Amino acid sequence: DRGKWEDYKAPASLDVEKAYSAWIVNPYVDVRSVTSGDWAYQVDFNTMQQTNVRHNNHKVRKIQRVPK
Repeated sequence: DRGKWEDYKAPASLDVEKAYSAWIVNPYVDVRSVTSGDWAYQVDFNTMQQTNVRHNNHKVRKIQRVPK
């Protein structure tokens, strides 16, 4: 699975990549925290969703890796 993460700020994209790689090795740690710009997300790799923990409505959206 050689993709990349889009829509995150560059440093956050690297953080998500590291968390995803760790999840592949240990799928029992499926939820990670990621900060991108002014926002913070709870990223769940089992459901491939993120929850914006700083937004009042805790907006949830699907995430995906895209080809490089």
